[in-house]
Amino acid sequence: MEGFPPRAGARGLTSCMSTEPAWEAYERHEDGHRGITCVDTRWAAEECEDERDARPMAVRVVFSFEGGDEGLPEEEMLDAFLEIEDALAAEMEENRDAAFAGVKTIAGHRTVLFYADDAGDLSSSLMKLVQPPRGATMEVSVQEDPDWSQYEQILPSLEESRRYFDSMVLAEVEEHIQDMSQPRLIEHVAYFPDESGAEAFAAWAKGEGYEVDPVRKAEDEEIGDEDEENAEEEDVFAVEFKGRSPLTLDDVSKHTIAAEIAAEQHGGMYDGWAVQVDTTEPPTDA
Repeated sequence: MEGFPPRAGARGLTSCMSTEPAWEAYERHEDGHRGITCVDTRWAAEECEDERDARPMAVRVVFSFEGGDEGLPEEEMLDAFLEIEDALAAEMEENRDAAFAGVKTIAGHRTVLFYADDAGDLSSSLMKLVQPPRGATMEVSVQEDPDWSQYEQILPSLEESRRYFDSMVLAEVEEHIQDMSQPRLIEHVAYFPDESGAEAFAAWAKGEGYEVDPVRKAEDEEIGDEDEENAEEEDVFAVEFKGRSPLTLDDVSKHTIAAEIAAEQHGGMYDGWAVQVDTTEPPTDA
Protein backbone atom coordinates (compact mmCIF):
# COMPACT_ATOMS: atom_id res chain seq x y z
CA MET A 1 0.00 0.00 0.00
CA GLU A 2 2.21 2.75 -1.32
CA GLY A 3 2.48 5.87 0.78
CA PHE A 4 0.91 4.41 3.92
CA PRO A 5 2.57 5.99 6.97
CA PRO A 6 4.81 3.63 8.98
CA ARG A 7 4.20 3.46 12.71
CA ALA A 8 6.87 3.14 15.37
CA GLY A 9 6.57 0.16 17.67
CA ALA A 10 4.85 -2.05 15.10
CA ARG A 11 7.91 -3.62 13.53
CA GLY A 12 8.56 -7.35 13.30
CA LEU A 13 4.96 -8.54 13.21
CA THR A 14 4.30 -11.74 11.31
CA SER A 15 0.52 -11.81 11.68
CA CYS A 16 -1.33 -8.67 12.65
CA MET A 17 -4.53 -10.53 13.48
CA SER A 18 -2.72 -12.63 16.11
CA THR A 19 -0.84 -9.69 17.63
CA GLU A 20 -1.93 -7.73 20.68
CA PRO A 21 -3.78 -4.51 19.78
CA ALA A 22 -1.81 -1.26 20.00
CA TRP A 23 -4.50 1.25 20.94
CA GLU A 24 -3.72 4.94 21.31
CA ALA A 25 -6.15 7.63 22.47
CA TYR A 26 -5.70 11.29 21.69
CA GLU A 27 -7.50 14.62 21.37
CA ARG A 28 -8.01 16.36 18.07
CA HIS A 29 -9.83 19.63 17.40
CA GLU A 30 -11.83 19.95 14.18
CA ASP A 31 -13.97 22.92 13.16
CA GLY A 32 -13.86 24.25 16.70
CA HIS A 33 -14.95 20.96 18.26
CA ARG A 34 -12.90 18.88 20.68
CA GLY A 35 -12.86 15.22 19.74
CA ILE A 36 -11.48 12.00 21.23
CA THR A 37 -10.15 9.26 18.95
CA CYS A 38 -9.00 5.76 19.88
CA VAL A 39 -7.14 3.90 17.15
CA ASP A 40 -5.38 0.54 16.92
CA THR A 41 -2.07 1.63 15.43
CA ARG A 42 -0.79 -1.89 14.70
CA TRP A 43 -2.68 -1.92 11.38
CA ALA A 44 -0.43 0.85 10.05
CA ALA A 45 2.70 -1.32 10.23
CA GLU A 46 4.35 -2.21 6.93
CA GLU A 47 4.15 -5.88 7.91
CA CYS A 48 0.35 -5.58 8.06
CA GLU A 49 -0.04 -4.66 4.39
CA ASP A 50 -1.32 -8.13 3.41
CA GLU A 51 -3.84 -8.01 6.25
CA ARG A 52 -5.08 -4.61 5.07
CA ASP A 53 -5.24 -5.69 1.43
CA ALA A 54 -7.38 -8.68 2.43
CA ARG A 55 -9.95 -6.37 4.03
CA PRO A 56 -10.85 -3.64 1.51
CA MET A 57 -14.34 -2.84 2.84
CA ALA A 58 -14.72 -0.03 5.39
CA VAL A 59 -17.60 -0.66 7.78
CA ARG A 60 -18.74 2.43 9.68
CA VAL A 61 -21.20 2.26 12.55
CA VAL A 62 -22.18 5.84 13.39
CA PHE A 63 -24.09 6.84 16.53
CA SER A 64 -25.55 10.34 16.74
CA PHE A 65 -26.48 11.67 20.18
CA GLU A 66 -27.34 14.85 22.05
CA GLY A 67 -26.12 16.23 25.33
CA GLY A 68 -22.80 15.69 27.00
CA ASP A 69 -19.87 18.04 27.47
CA GLU A 70 -18.45 19.58 24.29
CA GLY A 71 -20.27 17.07 22.11
CA LEU A 72 -18.91 14.08 24.04
CA PRO A 73 -21.19 11.51 25.71
CA GLU A 74 -22.06 11.54 29.39
CA GLU A 75 -20.75 8.66 31.51
CA GLU A 76 -23.95 6.59 31.30
CA MET A 77 -24.13 6.85 27.52
CA LEU A 78 -20.40 6.21 27.17
CA ASP A 79 -20.79 2.98 29.16
CA ALA A 80 -23.62 1.97 26.82
CA PHE A 81 -21.48 2.73 23.77
CA LEU A 82 -18.61 0.65 25.14
CA GLU A 83 -20.92 -2.30 25.75
CA ILE A 84 -22.30 -2.03 22.22
CA GLU A 85 -18.80 -1.79 20.76
CA ASP A 86 -17.77 -4.95 22.61
CA ALA A 87 -20.67 -6.77 20.95
CA LEU A 88 -19.80 -5.31 17.55
CA ALA A 89 -16.14 -6.25 17.95
CA ALA A 90 -17.01 -9.81 18.95
CA GLU A 91 -19.21 -10.23 15.88
CA MET A 92 -16.84 -8.56 13.44
CA GLU A 93 -13.56 -10.03 14.69
CA GLU A 94 -14.66 -13.53 15.66
CA ASN A 95 -17.33 -14.24 13.06
CA ARG A 96 -16.40 -11.95 10.15
CA ASP A 97 -12.58 -11.99 10.41
CA ALA A 98 -12.68 -8.20 10.35
CA ALA A 99 -10.19 -5.69 11.76
CA PHE A 100 -11.33 -3.28 14.49
CA ALA A 101 -9.58 -0.09 13.38
CA GLY A 102 -10.77 2.71 15.67
CA VAL A 103 -13.42 4.85 17.33
CA LYS A 104 -13.83 8.60 16.83
CA THR A 105 -16.13 10.80 18.91
CA ILE A 106 -16.73 14.45 18.08
CA ALA A 107 -19.61 16.95 17.95
CA GLY A 108 -22.31 14.47 18.99
CA HIS A 109 -21.22 11.68 16.66
CA ARG A 110 -19.40 8.46 17.53
CA THR A 111 -17.99 6.49 14.59
CA VAL A 112 -16.83 2.91 15.03
CA LEU A 113 -14.64 1.74 12.14
CA PHE A 114 -13.97 -1.82 11.00
CA TYR A 115 -12.45 -3.30 7.85
CA ALA A 116 -13.85 -6.52 6.37
CA ASP A 117 -13.14 -8.71 3.36
CA ASP A 118 -16.67 -8.58 2.00
CA ALA A 119 -19.75 -6.40 2.45
CA GLY A 120 -22.26 -9.24 2.33
CA ASP A 121 -25.17 -8.62 4.66
CA LEU A 122 -23.15 -6.59 7.15
CA SER A 123 -25.40 -3.52 7.26
CA SER A 124 -28.58 -5.41 8.04
CA SER A 125 -26.84 -7.89 10.34
CA LEU A 126 -25.25 -5.22 12.51
CA MET A 127 -28.47 -3.22 12.70
CA LYS A 128 -30.15 -6.35 14.06
CA LEU A 129 -27.27 -7.23 16.37
CA VAL A 130 -27.31 -4.11 18.54
CA GLN A 131 -29.61 -1.24 19.39
CA PRO A 132 -28.41 2.32 20.04
CA PRO A 133 -28.65 3.60 23.62
CA ARG A 134 -31.58 5.80 24.61
CA GLY A 135 -31.15 9.26 23.14
CA ALA A 136 -29.02 8.10 20.22
CA THR A 137 -29.56 6.91 16.66
CA MET A 138 -27.47 4.43 14.70
CA GLU A 139 -26.50 4.06 11.04
CA VAL A 140 -24.32 1.45 9.33
CA SER A 141 -22.54 2.03 6.03
CA VAL A 142 -20.20 -0.19 4.01
CA GLN A 143 -18.00 1.10 1.23
CA GLU A 144 -14.87 0.11 -0.65
CA ASP A 145 -11.70 1.59 0.84
CA PRO A 146 -8.81 -0.61 -0.33
CA ASP A 147 -6.25 2.04 0.66
CA TRP A 148 -7.65 2.25 4.20
CA SER A 149 -7.90 6.00 3.72
CA GLN A 150 -10.53 6.39 6.45
CA TYR A 151 -8.20 4.65 8.89
CA GLU A 152 -5.29 6.83 7.83
CA GLN A 153 -7.38 9.92 8.59
CA ILE A 154 -7.81 8.90 12.23
CA LEU A 155 -4.19 7.92 12.86
CA PRO A 156 -2.56 10.31 15.33
CA SER A 157 0.08 12.69 14.07
CA LEU A 158 3.53 12.59 15.64
CA GLU A 159 2.48 15.45 17.92
CA GLU A 160 -0.82 13.81 18.93
CA SER A 161 0.87 10.48 19.61
CA ARG A 162 3.63 12.09 21.67
CA ARG A 163 1.13 14.03 23.79
CA TYR A 164 -0.77 10.78 24.39
CA PHE A 165 2.31 9.03 25.83
CA ASP A 166 3.33 12.11 27.81
CA SER A 167 -0.14 12.41 29.32
CA MET A 168 -0.02 8.78 30.47
CA VAL A 169 3.20 9.17 32.43
CA LEU A 170 2.22 12.59 33.78
CA ALA A 171 -0.90 11.02 35.26
CA GLU A 172 1.36 8.64 37.20
CA VAL A 173 3.80 11.38 38.19
CA GLU A 174 0.96 13.53 39.55
CA GLU A 175 0.28 10.89 42.19
CA HIS A 176 3.68 11.67 43.72
CA ILE A 177 4.10 15.42 43.12
CA GLN A 178 1.73 18.04 44.51
CA ASP A 179 2.85 21.05 42.46
CA MET A 180 3.35 20.05 38.83
CA SER A 181 3.96 23.67 37.83
CA GLN A 182 7.39 23.77 39.47
CA PRO A 183 10.29 23.07 37.07
CA ARG A 184 11.98 19.71 37.64
CA LEU A 185 14.92 17.98 36.01
CA ILE A 186 13.73 15.77 33.13
CA GLU A 187 16.07 13.18 31.62
CA HIS A 188 15.65 12.24 27.94
CA VAL A 189 17.24 9.59 25.70
CA ALA A 190 17.39 8.98 21.96
CA TYR A 191 18.96 6.14 19.95
CA PHE A 192 20.72 6.14 16.59
CA PRO A 193 22.01 3.45 14.22
CA ASP A 194 25.22 5.37 13.53
CA GLU A 195 27.54 7.55 15.55
CA SER A 196 27.43 10.48 13.14
CA GLY A 197 23.65 10.79 13.50
CA ALA A 198 23.99 10.58 17.28
CA GLU A 199 26.65 13.30 17.32
CA ALA A 200 24.55 15.55 15.08
CA PHE A 201 21.55 15.12 17.37
CA ALA A 202 23.72 15.79 20.43
CA ALA A 203 24.82 19.05 18.82
CA TRP A 204 21.16 19.95 18.24
CA ALA A 205 20.32 19.21 21.89
CA LYS A 206 23.22 21.37 23.12
CA GLY A 207 22.03 24.18 20.87
CA GLU A 208 18.60 23.93 22.49
CA GLY A 209 20.12 24.45 25.91
CA TYR A 210 20.08 20.86 27.20
CA GLU A 211 22.87 19.34 29.24
CA VAL A 212 24.11 16.52 27.01
CA ASP A 213 26.15 13.47 28.02
CA PRO A 214 28.84 12.12 25.67
CA VAL A 215 27.51 9.86 22.93
CA ARG A 216 27.89 6.20 23.92
CA LYS A 217 27.12 2.73 22.60
CA ALA A 218 23.79 1.49 23.92
CA GLU A 219 23.74 -1.54 26.18
CA ASP A 220 21.94 -4.65 24.94
CA GLU A 221 19.27 -4.37 27.64
CA GLU A 222 18.32 -0.90 26.39
CA ILE A 223 17.29 -2.21 22.98
CA GLY A 224 13.68 -3.29 22.51
CA ASP A 225 12.78 -6.86 21.53
CA GLU A 226 11.98 -5.81 17.97
CA ASP A 227 15.57 -4.55 17.54
CA GLU A 228 17.43 -7.46 19.14
CA GLU A 229 18.36 -9.11 15.84
CA ASN A 230 19.65 -5.85 14.37
CA ALA A 231 21.44 -4.97 17.60
CA GLU A 232 23.48 -8.18 17.36
CA GLU A 233 24.74 -7.12 13.94
CA GLU A 234 25.20 -3.37 14.36
CA ASP A 235 25.99 -0.93 17.15
CA VAL A 236 23.31 1.42 18.42
CA PHE A 237 24.34 4.77 19.87
CA ALA A 238 22.58 6.53 22.73
CA VAL A 239 22.29 10.24 23.44
CA GLU A 240 21.19 11.18 26.95
CA PHE A 241 20.26 14.79 27.63
CA LYS A 242 18.48 16.65 30.40
CA GLY A 243 16.78 19.93 31.14
CA ARG A 244 14.35 21.53 33.57
CA SER A 245 10.66 22.02 32.83
CA PRO A 246 7.31 22.28 34.62
CA LEU A 247 5.45 18.98 34.57
CA THR A 248 2.44 20.18 32.62
CA LEU A 249 1.43 18.46 29.39
CA ASP A 250 2.03 21.55 27.26
CA ASP A 251 5.46 22.16 28.77
CA VAL A 252 6.67 18.56 28.63
CA SER A 253 5.30 17.86 25.16
CA LYS A 254 6.92 21.02 23.82
CA HIS A 255 10.27 19.38 24.57
CA THR A 256 9.41 15.80 23.62
CA ILE A 257 7.83 16.69 20.28
CA ALA A 258 10.84 18.79 19.28
CA ALA A 259 13.19 15.99 20.35
CA GLU A 260 11.24 13.35 18.44
CA ILE A 261 11.25 15.43 15.27
CA ALA A 262 14.97 16.17 15.59
CA ALA A 263 15.82 12.53 16.29
CA GLU A 264 13.95 11.41 13.16
CA GLN A 265 15.68 14.08 11.10
CA HIS A 266 19.03 12.62 12.17
CA GLY A 267 18.01 9.03 11.44
CA GLY A 268 17.27 8.00 15.02
CA MET A 269 14.45 7.54 17.48
CA TYR A 270 13.53 9.55 20.56
CA ASP A 271 12.82 6.97 23.26
CA GLY A 272 11.19 9.03 26.00
CA TRP A 273 11.86 10.78 29.28
CA ALA A 274 12.10 10.21 32.99
CA VAL A 275 11.72 12.35 36.10
CA GLN A 276 12.74 11.55 39.65
CA VAL A 277 9.61 11.75 41.77
CA ASP A 278 11.07 10.44 45.03
CA THR A 279 14.62 9.77 46.15
CA THR A 280 13.59 6.29 47.30
CA GLU A 281 11.93 5.33 44.00
CA PRO A 282 13.30 4.89 40.46
CA PRO A 283 12.43 7.47 37.76
CA THR A 284 9.04 7.28 36.09
CA ASP A 285 9.54 6.67 32.36
CA ALA A 286 7.61 7.77 29.25
